[in-house]
Parts: sequence; structure tokens; C-alpha cells
Amino acid sequence: MDIPKPEERICSECKNSLSLNLFRLQGNTCRYCEVGIKVPSSLLKSNQRFTKKAENSIINKDQSTLIGNHKNHPAIINKTEEPSKKCRLEENILDDIYQKYIHEINIIIGSHIRWSSELFNADNLFDWISHKQFCIEKFKDLSDEQVDYLKTMFRSLIQNHNLDVTEIKASIRVLLRSEKERCMNLIEFVDTNMKAVNNQEEILKVLHDDLMHEEDELGYPIPLIPFQLDEVFKGLKEHKSPITIITRKLAVRLLAKKLNSNELIFDKNQFEKTVTEQITTLLKNNDNYLNNETINIDLRTGLNYAYINFGISKTNYGIYIDANNNEVINLRNSKAS
Repeated sequence: MDIPKPEERICSECKNSLSLNLFRLQGNTCRYCEVGIKVPSSLLKSNQRFTKKAENSIINKDQSTLIGNHKNHPAIINKTEEPSKKCRLEENILDDIYQKYIHEINIIIGSHIRWSSELFNADNLFDWISHKQFCIEKFKDLSDEQVDYLKTMFRSLIQNHNLDVTEIKASIRVLLRSEKERCMNLIEFVDTNMKAVNNQEEILKVLHDDLMHEEDELGYPIPLIPFQLDEVFKGLKEHKSPITIITRKLAVRLLAKKLNSNELIFDKNQFEKTVTEQITTLLKNNDNYLNNETINIDLRTGLNYAYINFGISKTNYGIYIDANNNEVINLRNSKAS
């Protein structure tokens, strides 16, 4: 069967011609170069074979190409350019929103998991977030249809949001180190949306004690639940991006251990090597994952989300080059974006 050639773009960094799904909507740098990873040779060879076979093909203009199902490799992109642009635009906006409000999302869902037996209303959370100035700016050029689609994607994200107490408490620590108005807004949302819960006063007291703490630390260690890497991973295999999630969970856990032991400044490369080695060992007997050409992107994405969960980035000097020219992580500088 003849295979249509995908639309491509030349990366401004590595100069390789790659499928559009490996770029942001209006970006000229591929996702591999964005995170400092060499484009896999298998992907380049696959692209060359694909191109050669397509040269002698008669391409049906209505034919679609299956590309994947993660935000880094979107679901089904039609040959027509406009639908693919819209799809990636909305996915990028959703990812920006998630990264901006990951702490509110984690804490609110965590509160619901702990104290409520009712189904969580993701639409209420989306509506609350969408009225914040960050989202107003993101949505201003979108149609009502696009916003509705974003809401649907957000609902799916929440339904598949795999969360544990370590990630929740890490978010609480980050938020208490940020603007108090942001903490008060979150408490107000929980107060409004969990009135039907019998122990509402307990919920509000716990959140207030944690988020309105006068110091910039919780005052207690971040809880570390029993964690068997292989068992947790087995429970994620039906998820569309299990490597990203297990990497995030492991990295958050190791960051929490560093914080609990008061090891607040440490080598970033060594930390990432430890995470990568443990994930590689986990996957070593599973060719379906080890031979996946996106494994390095999935690992990097998981690490990035862990850093966001802990409120560390280059912009707040949570990650920087020290006097010895080593890239380090500094947990003292954790803060919400």
C-alpha cells in the first residue's frame, strides 16, 4: 500500500527534515532539540524510507495519517493543514494551562480524593481557571468551539490524572512559597465547591494551616508512600504515556527525599542520571518500550513535569550554573510560575 508523505519542516537547530508533529505549532525547533536530545537515527532512517516510498505514490488528498496520541505526537492529523494547526494549538494551550496551574489542580483534586466520595466536577475547575488573567489572554483569539474543545480535553486530562500524596504535598509546599492571594483563591474555590462534604471545616483548616503557614516550609517531611516502581508502572500500562508518568512520579519522589534530608542543592546531571538508570532498568525486559523512538522525549517530559511540580526552573534560579560551572538544582528557590 502506498503511504503518503507527511508534511515536514526543517529544524532550525539540527537541520533535519522532520514531520510537523515533532514541532510546536509555529516553532522552527523540533521537540528533540528543545530538550537537548539528539534526534534518533531510527527516526531519520524511517523518515528517509518513508520519503523514498512516497516519491512514486499517488497521494489521495483526502487521506489521513496516523501519527500517535500524545501531546508531543498528536492523534490524527489530516492532510489538510488547517485541522492539524488547530489541534496542536489547543494541545499547546492546554499544556501551558496545566503547567501554570499544576499546583491548584493537584491540591484541589487531592482534597477531593481525601474527603469526598462524589465524582469530581472537572468542568467547575476549568471554569474557575479559565477566568484567570493567564487564561483570558490565552483564550482571547479562540472561537467558542475551540474553548469547548479545550474544556473537553481538560476533562479528559483530569479523569486520567494519576496523583499521589507526595505530588500533592510538593504542590502545597510550592504554593505556600508563592503569592498568598493565590493560596486564598484556592481555599475559596474549595470552600465553594465542597460545601456538601460533611467535614468541610476540617478540609479548610488543613488547607489554611498548610498554605497560610508563616514560614516558607511545610514544617514536616513530605510524605513518601510505599513505592514499588514495577508495580506502579504495571498500573499505568493502559495510559497513553506511561513512561512520562512513571518518570515524573519517580523524580518527584527523589526530589522529596532530597528535601526531607535537607539536601537542598545538588548536581542536576547526576540526579537525572539516577532517574534515567532506574527507568531504563524498569524497561529493560520490555522491547515495546525500549525500542520506542520517543523514549528520550518521554523521559525528558517526565523530568520537566517533576521540576514544575516542585516549582524549580531556570527563571526562578531553581536550576542554574554554579561557580564550578556545574548545573545544579536548588530546592530553596522553589516557587510557582
